[in-house]
Amino acid sequence: MISCKNNNMLAQAREARFQPKFIIQILLFMAVFGVGSAISSAIVTIPTIIGIFTDQELLAAITAGNIESIISLALDVTMSVMEKPWIMLISLFATVATTIAAFLYCRKIERRSFASMGFQKQGWFKRYLTGYFIGTVMLLLCALILWLIGDLDFAFAEKIPVFYLLAFFVGFVIQGMSEEVLVRGYFMVSLGNRCRTATAVSISSVVFALLHLGNPGINLLALLNIALFGTFMAVYILRTDNLLGACAIHSAWNFAQGNLLGIRVSGTAHLPTVAVMNPIGEQSLFHGGDFGLEGGLIVTFVTLAAIALTVFLPQKSHKT
Repeated sequence: MISCKNNNMLAQAREARFQPKFIIQILLFMAVFGVGSAISSAIVTIPTIIGIFTDQELLAAITAGNIESIISLALDVTMSVMEKPWIMLISLFATVATTIAAFLYCRKIERRSFASMGFQKQGWFKRYLTGYFIGTVMLLLCALILWLIGDLDFAFAEKIPVFYLLAFFVGFVIQGMSEEVLVRGYFMVSLGNRCRTATAVSISSVVFALLHLGNPGINLLALLNIALFGTFMAVYILRTDNLLGACAIHSAWNFAQGNLLGIRVSGTAHLPTVAVMNPIGEQSLFHGGDFGLEGGLIVTFVTLAAIALTVFLPQKSHKT
C-alpha cells in the first residue's frame, strides 16, 4: 500500500519559511490562479480580437453599418475563431503563465524548494516517459472498450496534419504541466502542511474539478471523473515522490484524446488529428457525448482502477 512516511516532497514542504493557515492558503491559491489565468487570457485575447475583426462577413456588416447583422454575427464569429486550431494552440502555450505564477509564489513567498514541488533531476526523463506511456495507454484503453461495445466508431483522418500534431504535442506538454504544478505541486503539497495528506488530496481534487466548470457541456458525471482523475494524479505523485510523471500522464491523456483519436478534450472543439472516433447515438452515459470521454462511465471505471492499483500495489520505500 502507498506510504507517505518517507515522502521527500512533503518533508521538503514542511521546511517552508511561510506556511499560511488553511483558509488563507485557499485564498492565496485563488489569487495565484487568478493572476496566472488573467495573464493567459490577455495573451489569447489579442489574436482572438484580430481573428474576429478580420472576418470578411463581419467586416462587411460593420462597413454597411448594419447593427442587427453585426450583433447576430459577432457571437458566431467569436465562437468560430476561438475554435480555430491556431487560437487553441496559443491558449495551450499561454498556460505557461500559470506555471510561472505558481513557481514564483512557492519560491518567493513560501520559500519552498524545487524538490518540494516534485522536481528532481535524477531519472527525470525516465519518469516522464513512463508517465506518458501510462497516460496514453489509459486513454486508448477507454477508447478501445467504447469501440468494442459499439459506442464509438473509428476512421483514419483523410490527411495527417504533421505540423499541428507536433505543435499540439508541445502545447499539451505545457498545459498538462501547468495544471499539475498549480494544483498538485503547489496547492496540494502546501495544503498538506495544515491538514492530513488525505484531506489535501481530496480538497485539491475537488478544486481541480471546479476549475473546469466553465467548459462547454460540463455535467455532474464529468465533474466526478475530473475529480477522480485529480485523485489519481495526486496518489501517483505521492507514490513516485515526483511531479513529472503526473505532468506526463495529464499531457498524454489530452494529446491522445484530442490529436490521436479526434475526441473532444473536456468539451473543447475538435482538434487536428490522426484518426476520428465519433460517438454513436445521443446516449452519452458511457462515451461522454460532446464533452469527451471524461463525461462517460468508462473513464470512471478505468480511473478508479488506476487509483486502486496506485494505492495498493507494493511500494518500494523512498530515501529522504
